[in-house]
Amino acid sequence: MDELIKFLTSKIGYTLIGILGFGLPGNLFIFVWNRSLYFDMDIIKLLILSFGIPFMVFIPNVFLCFEGLRAIELILKKESSFNLIVFMPIVFMLIELMLGMVAKILNPIISISDFIIEIGSRMFWAFLAFTFINGIGRIRKNK
Repeated sequence: MDELIKFLTSKIGYTLIGILGFGLPGNLFIFVWNRSLYFDMDIIKLLILSFGIPFMVFIPNVFLCFEGLRAIELILKKESSFNLIVFMPIVFMLIELMLGMVAKILNPIISISDFIIEIGSRMFWAFLAFTFINGIGRIRKNK
């Protein structure tokens, strides 16, 4: 246990990003979307769900940001830093979760499936656009 505490305190930035970037937004998201579930659930299940929801939003953002950064690198001919590759999906994940919470607060009738379809379709079209830009850039580069 002491080794875990030493490790977490030595990597305090990553620990804070994990807690503030994944745990807190997931916790707030559950509270806004279903308060009865939030209050009825025990703490371990709540923590698992609080970290799981943002992680499920984070994974598609990683793919989307990776394609977007490849397109930007192709156009600007600059390398992306590791921090940008890691933190950009976290920022987009936070924005998407906050949009979901605001949408639920402003329109209590909205369902989670409606919100997922809206965000998912926008991410899909952005991914296709970035892939298209990468394809055009590679064709031009090979000529």
